[in-house]
Amino acid sequence: GEGEEARELDIVHDGTCELEVPAGKYKDAIRIEVKLGEEMGSLKFYFAPKVGLVMGEFGESRTIKLTKFTPAK
Repeated sequence: GEGEEARELDIVHDGTCELEVPAGKYKDAIRIEVKLGEEMGSLKFYFAPKVGLVMGEFGESRTIKLTKFTPAK
C-alpha cells in the first residue's frame, strides 16, 4: 500500500527432497525458502517436476498440501 517501504527478501533454492502429500508421493521435489526476516520467519514451498506446487509451509503451524492431481491431456 501507499507509504509502505519496499522490502528485500532472500529466496533460496534449498535442495530437493522426497515428499508425500494426499495427492501422492513425489521424488526430487524442489524446496524453495523465502526468508522474510527475523520477526516474520520464512515460507517454504515444494514443487514437484511436471506437477508444480505440492506443499507450502507458513511458519510453524500452517501447511497447505496438494490433495489431488490430474495430468493435463
